[in-house]
Amino acid sequence: MNNIYPPHKKMQQIRMSRFLFGLTNLLIDHQRSQRPTVEVDDDLPAETADIAPIDQLADCLPSALASLSPEDRDVITQCDLGGLTLAAYAAQNGLTLPAVKSRVQRARSRLRAALLSRCGVRFDAESGQVCCFVPPSGAPCCTPSGAENNAA
Repeated sequence: MNNIYPPHKKMQQIRMSRFLFGLTNLLIDHQRSQRPTVEVDDDLPAETADIAPIDQLADCLPSALASLSPEDRDVITQCDLGGLTLAAYAAQNGLTLPAVKSRVQRARSRLRAALLSRCGVRFDAESGQVCCFVPPSGAPCCTPSGAENNAA
């Protein structure tokens, strides 16, 4: 069907389609410029990046770990923070796997107690996740959901 038109007619079609395309873009740009805008007050606070409460504990974790016994601190540091498997820790320290599992559980329990007492960590009542804490500087604790549980 393209061969039906003589060459000068094809050029006219191309020019017309380019013209219509350009006109369409001008109309779209005009419509965009006419959109209503909302004025923003200058006194609005700037958006801040929300840092998860669990990530804010980085300052408190070293002091909580330091309060643990050397054995508890070692098993937490190597297995939980260092990524060593419980089996590898057991072989490295001449212990049985059940003994290491018990040590890790006791150490985690003591670390949790240290975080509660030293950092004022609070847990969400529904999820059990850290919801907030009072940092060592003494800044007030946040209450994002209002559902906290101070119990260990």
